[in-house]
Amino acid sequence: HDGSDLQSLVVALPGLVGGNGLNNHRVAVGVNTILQLRPCPDGLPVAFVVRGILAQRSHADALAFLKRVKHASGQAYTVGGPDHSPCFEASAGEVLRWQPEGRDGWTWHTNHPLVNTDWSPSYLAIAKADARPPEKQMPCSRFEALDRALPAGKRPTFDDVVAALRTTGPETPVCNPMTYVCTVMVLGEKPELHISPGPPTKVPFQVLRFE
Repeated sequence: HDGSDLQSLVVALPGLVGGNGLNNHRVAVGVNTILQLRPCPDGLPVAFVVRGILAQRSHADALAFLKRVKHASGQAYTVGGPDHSPCFEASAGEVLRWQPEGRDGWTWHTNHPLVNTDWSPSYLAIAKADARPPEKQMPCSRFEALDRALPAGKRPTFDDVVAALRTTGPETPVCNPMTYVCTVMVLGEKPELHISPGPPTKVPFQVLRFE
């Protein structure tokens, strides 16, 4: 960040200004697309929300930024800080927190809305054609795999998170063979980005640190 002591490590690829990342002020963000939620043409795109979060100097400021901007599309944002990492489901009209039962201060998400019902018109049409309520979606095997791998009552360690991301099996892979990058962000006194440029079951993690 020019003219500032703020530094960020941001995961990107050609044509994308930011997918996830962390900064040297112990703020991090991970995202999950939720296409079932209502978009809007004049909202802030996800990649720029990611960049905006990482431009904040505190976890509280990052959460305030997430809640005040208008969102262009449905997305789950897990915003990490030194003490906890809450998850919010954002749509054009709402930003709502989701917290799994029995997990104090930590969470996970996949690609299904869990608390936000600000539905996309196109998704409502699909639900109507299928003759089912919009909140009744197909079970997500990745979500269920994480529920098993990260049990209630036990705050996960770094190794627990890595093991969960390496969960395999025909019905329960958390990261599939098409995964192009997997990241784990450690927000201790000296923040670290652990990054696997491919499925973490096959490609080792590398560690990047700030200057």
